[in-house]
Amino acid sequence: MKTKVKVVVEKGTDGSYSCYTDHDFKTFSPAGYGTSVEEAKADFEEAYQEMRDIEAEEGRKAPEIEIEWRYDIQSFFNCFAYLKISNIAKKAGMNASLVRQYASGCAKASEKQYAKLREAIKKVAKELDEATL
Repeated sequence: MKTKVKVVVEKGTDGSYSCYTDHDFKTFSPAGYGTSVEEAKADFEEAYQEMRDIEAEEGRKAPEIEIEWRYDIQSFFNCFAYLKISNIAKKAGMNASLVRQYASGCAKASEKQYAKLREAIKKVAKELDEATL
């Protein structure tokens, strides 16, 4: 059985991206870094695999994981750049210019604003899940 692990993806003040988890792996803690979200995620997955290999060499079994990616706003719009910020903002009932500021890092969203964006993104995901071609 796989263990569900939440991995946070964040944009740093230096413009790079990082992935980390607070899951207790006991003997290791994987992390990933890169100049894009994709690079950071790939680095995280590589670090996790390397640690699984080390655990196996030392006679221990590392858990198999299922990753739930959690993004800050900048990382989300970097990873899913094909989503139009103006459309997400409209679904959230927010000003598109303000959401662009959140996405660029010029402004920081409050928890209330994060919640609005989360709900709008869930709606989009549900709509896409229900659509067929």
